[in-house]
Amino acid sequence: MTAHDAKMEESSVQKSVKGLEDLSKGVLVPELEALTFAGLQIVEAGKGFMRCRFIVPNLVADKIGNWQVGAMATLIDVMGVATICSVDDHIHVTVDLSISFYSTAKIKEEVEIEARFVRSRGKLTSVVVEVRRKENGELIAVGKQWSTSINKSTQDQDGNWHAGAVATLIDTVGATAVYSVAGYVHVSVDFTISFYSTAKIQEEVEIVAKVVGYRGELPCVEVEIRRKGNGELIALGRQWMYLRKNITQVQMLEALPPTPLPGHVKTSVDFNISFYSTAKIQEEVEIEAKVVGNKGKLTSVQIEDENGNWQVGAMATLIDDVGAAAIVTLGGNIKLSVDFNISFYSTAKIQEKIEIEAKVVGDRGKLTSVQVEVRRKDNGEVIALAKQWMASTNPTAIPRMSKSKL
Repeated sequence: MTAHDAKMEESSVQKSVKGLEDLSKGVLVPELEALTFAGLQIVEAGKGFMRCRFIVPNLVADKIGNWQVGAMATLIDVMGVATICSVDDHIHVTVDLSISFYSTAKIKEEVEIEARFVRSRGKLTSVVVEVRRKENGELIAVGKQWSTSINKSTQDQDGNWHAGAVATLIDTVGATAVYSVAGYVHVSVDFTISFYSTAKIQEEVEIVAKVVGYRGELPCVEVEIRRKGNGELIALGRQWMYLRKNITQVQMLEALPPTPLPGHVKTSVDFNISFYSTAKIQEEVEIEAKVVGNKGKLTSVQIEDENGNWQVGAMATLIDDVGAAAIVTLGGNIKLSVDFNISFYSTAKIQEKIEIEAKVVGDRGKLTSVQVEVRRKDNGEVIALAKQWMASTNPTAIPRMSKSKL
């Protein structure tokens, strides 16, 4: 390494450290970041590595006195970007962020946050951020993050609109759409973009953002970018955000009278539950359900769609039941699916023969994970792949790997 390279490396690390220090002191940052990072202490910093200590402040507490997951996600996101910037002195934007929560931290509890550069793939850079309890090293959360670097120009080397600049615009427009109905946006906690085409510099595009649903306190927004001349789809962004509610706006929305909807729902094609507390047996509870949106023909009652293919909702029902059956073969009664994700790779025609294979692939506390594959019988082509977490009444009886084939 030359003296010039060493100086550049030191400069990148120093910029990352200064950025984090400014956040912790509330220097020239928005209120949200100032509250989220108050008191952050940098313990160690180097090229591709950051370690900090943090005493969880009162201002980021949830309703039961734990560190609010949205505030934790903000910290993980920024720590990851700062670590990447220590390697590559460019402006970065997060294009994928997934966080697994294994425990909680109480207010005034001290934690350690460690971020490590993992690898680069083209213009994408990966980093892993771990949050651990200071006193015993217990893992609280792990964030896995991909980011892309962008130049100060929004033009890439081929004269197209830079993908990183597109991602930044989608993020901002999505946040604005959420703000228009739900109050001050905290942070993007999941952000995926699919690129279908490109746009040249000086080309006119249209951006449409729509809030398409809620999951607890998390709103979901979809952002489409289309070519102005012919409506061709350039990019589609899907984003989950954590928000701080505007109480007045929420009360106004809740005061609106319910509107009856036509038709009958056949099956759940996406089902997610966040648990905030428990209820004792014989304890009385209130259950409230509200329809918050619809998308296309997701309420179809037939197992055949308009093109003669197996209806995806019916397929989801079968996958859900087969996954539950695989867990039942190992003992215990299934309570419910708490996370259910399906990727569709192909379609199946009515009267076509298929194979469904379900495997229990792990457990985490009282949660059991099962993977279900749907394949075409004649050539083994994958039609759909589902990953599902279920709450079981007897998790200790479940081994690490088992298989059930129908």
